[in-house]
Amino acid sequence: MKPKIISIIVPIYNREQLLDKCVASLVGQTYSELEIILVDDGSTDGSLAKCREWEARDQRVKVIAKENGGVSSARNAGIEAASGDFIGFVDSDDYAESTMFETLVTPMLENTDIDLTSCGFEYIYLTDDRRYPIVSEQPFRCTQKETQIMLFDRKNNHHFKGYTCNKLYKRSLIEAHRVRFDTRVRISEDIKFNFDYLTHIQNAYVTALCGYHYYLNESSATYHTIATLSDEKEDLITYYLDGTQDTAVRTAILQFAVIYYRGVLYECYHGRAPMSLTKHISRFFRTNRRFYLQSKVLSKKEKLFALCVGQAEPLYHLTQLRKGEEK
Repeated sequence: MKPKIISIIVPIYNREQLLDKCVASLVGQTYSELEIILVDDGSTDGSLAKCREWEARDQRVKVIAKENGGVSSARNAGIEAASGDFIGFVDSDDYAESTMFETLVTPMLENTDIDLTSCGFEYIYLTDDRRYPIVSEQPFRCTQKETQIMLFDRKNNHHFKGYTCNKLYKRSLIEAHRVRFDTRVRISEDIKFNFDYLTHIQNAYVTALCGYHYYLNESSATYHTIATLSDEKEDLITYYLDGTQDTAVRTAILQFAVIYYRGVLYECYHGRAPMSLTKHISRFFRTNRRFYLQSKVLSKKEKLFALCVGQAEPLYHLTQLRKGEEK
């Protein structure tokens, strides 16, 4: 039987100093049937030259050089070029444990009804090399619905998370349903990709391996949880809610909205997102006021945040009216 191939897509932008460690961790995988796609997204340093060096050293490495379009654009270019049976993603400033992809692919090879696998990971703080592992104590299988809930459950999803870099996907499903990264999403684009993919799976499998090593830079913009679409009239919470009618999944999304919108408001305050979004956020919490009042999962602090933000817009209009009367 012909061996199953994993296509690993690595988006790269100005990572010359870190690229060797990343690619070395991929060519050294215990599962050797790989297609390693390095997508240089218009780097201005020596990243592309490094990619070419690896391409010359290992026939499994394939290089794509494109104009700068962002991480989602780069990953999509990799998907289009992929020929493997499975697809994985690794960021160019991180690295993978040598057994990561063997651990991820094995459950899918042994069970045809498993369409997604996930492994644990560890955060590594660049400032002082502190390490914070997040990994399941035991491997477990989960249904489509359970996986969708884990995607949004910010209190109990440490075994899963919304990242794409600690997961393995079936290329046949990605292509059959044209699942792609949304280039309009600036940050947390992984969650939307996973949401779109999970719509079409049967089951998933979470392994007990801490397989992915994720470097954190506390001063970077990606440290904040925000994901907004370029169209101010639409955001991802609305997109997620419109994408499911399941009560439990919708509950998880509404709980996730507290953290999500807190990040959006932070970006608005610092001028990195349009202030017009604040009106939408206020109306959202006002519309779903009953849910947030009755939630048994959210903390008092989180409930207070949702209720206060929900009243922010009407209070603003009231003060503006009062000012007009005083004039």
